[in-house]
Amino acid sequence: MGKVLLTGAKGFIGKNILLRLIEDGHNVVCKYKEDFNGLGYNDLDLSDIDAVLHIGAISSTDADDPNELFSYNYAATKSLIDACKRDRPVNLPHFVFASSASIYGNYDNLGGRNWYAWTKKCCEDYGWAVLGKNFTVLRYFNVYGPGESHKGSMASVAYQAMKHQLGNHISQFSLFKSPEDKPIKRDFVYIDDVVDATIHAMWHGSGGVHEVGTGEARSFEDVLDILEIPYKIPYTNEGLSTGCPPKWYQYHTESFEPTWMDGWKPKVSLEQGLAKYKEWFKQEHNESLG
Repeated sequence: MGKVLLTGAKGFIGKNILLRLIEDGHNVVCKYKEDFNGLGYNDLDLSDIDAVLHIGAISSTDADDPNELFSYNYAATKSLIDACKRDRPVNLPHFVFASSASIYGNYDNLGGRNWYAWTKKCCEDYGWAVLGKNFTVLRYFNVYGPGESHKGSMASVAYQAMKHQLGNHISQFSLFKSPEDKPIKRDFVYIDDVVDATIHAMWHGSGGVHEVGTGEARSFEDVLDILEIPYKIPYTNEGLSTGCPPKWYQYHTESFEPTWMDGWKPKVSLEQGLAKYKEWFKQEHNESLG
């Protein structure tokens, strides 16, 4: 088995990838945020690394400090890309970069992006310029599943709904309507499919951008209905003219099947994924969830 450098192994997606790599018998070297010195990772040597899975990032889409975001998200990525070119100039390791559907901006795709999305796009452009076909971008859509509890407000609506029910609260979500009164829908993709896509890209990626989603946009109400959680959702357009929600707020995300990698497709439907997630959640919380 090959030797793999993995970043973000303490995070939601990275931790699940690490478990799969270990299960598959890979030799894994992990780099963490504390290994980053502001410009790059300390003592970085990729001379014996076969693949780089760069998952780590400040992932809060509402983070508003561009200096911090560009320092960690962009500078850390650049240091890894540069090390690939420096340490393996003849036989480049394959580099898989975890990007995001947030790059597409809001529902009308007019280019509204948050700072997080801008850092991801800058990393994509730099990687292609330096590593070419050895650089594969995976634009993850709305990932959900076990391991996201530490994400707080950034955790999926499924996790937040189950957590609310556990506390015997009425699940109430205040959602914005789109400017055209369209329902908010997202492409919810289960963590196992994301892990599969990332591992597939590590060995079979051939460069370029690939979306990782189900190809089907579903509403927040669909999620709650499938989980059989009662709810009230007050809709509001309040603040649309005052910057709340921000212009980059995504009312609709849906991956496009022709952009998926050859040899990979999602296996878990929203119904299947939420059933798995609900069962896991019940076990984690001693069957407290109804």
